[in-house]
Amino acid sequence: MNVKEGDTIYYDKVRAHTMLIEDEPYSIINENDVVVVL
Repeated sequence: MNVKEGDTIYYDKVRAHTMLIEDEPYSIINENDVVVVL
């Protein structure tokens, strides 16, 4: 899958893990859980 910075992705949020790095939330997902890349 070709995902670049600035792309909008839609994914199964139930499968994501949220992590705080320097008070900024990040979602960690598997490539298999990506539904569409815009």
